[in-house]
Amino acid sequence: MKYCNRCKVIIENNLDNCPLCKQKVINKNLNCEKDFPQYKKNNQDILDNIMRLFIFIFIVLIGTNIFLNIALSFKTIWAPYTIVILFYAYLMIRIALKTYHNIGAIVSINVFMLSIILFILDLFLGFTKWSFNYAIPFLILGGILSLVIFMLIKPIHFLDYLIYVIIITLFGLSLLIFLWLGLVSIKIPTIITAFISFLTIIGIFIFGEKPAKEEIKKRFHY
Repeated sequence: MKYCNRCKVIIENNLDNCPLCKQKVINKNLNCEKDFPQYKKNNQDILDNIMRLFIFIFIVLIGTNIFLNIALSFKTIWAPYTIVILFYAYLMIRIALKTYHNIGAIVSINVFMLSIILFILDLFLGFTKWSFNYAIPFLILGGILSLVIFMLIKPIHFLDYLIYVIIITLFGLSLLIFLWLGLVSIKIPTIITAFISFLTIIGIFIFGEKPAKEEIKKRFHY
């Protein structure tokens, strides 16, 4: 009988690696009543920590919005709109974390939909370009960060998240086009987002070279 020190589970099949975390297993003569006695509890602890992290991130983003609204414009009040959108994004991510159902699709769709909503709000509020300067780059960074965290805590679902990470990072790189077209007046957030998007793609193909290549071939049929 095999045993995984990391997941604290006993594996009855003759496997060399744990099916949950892919770590090497050891031989151990044990009799147990449950196949996965501690896995559910450990997973819940990780989920709680991730939720605390996201709460902190959204508090920081809300505070940043209020600060930027006060610092950049006293005439136009746009912070409440972005706070509502951030709250919506938080709820969607919370639902995704709780259900673990097609998380990659949920995160990706919300990144694109919220980007469109932010752009429309920017137009209605006089198009001061805050959506392109700050909101959309930070939203893309949030999407990339979310999916990378999911890939780290759930490496067994690496391929499930891969295509969505690539889509969001390509969106991040496309911000350079908006910069070239003159839609971006504050360059630093766009450049940082594009750079992190590029590093994310490189990192995926370096640390997950074989699975990444196989998934790309499967998705694009070559």
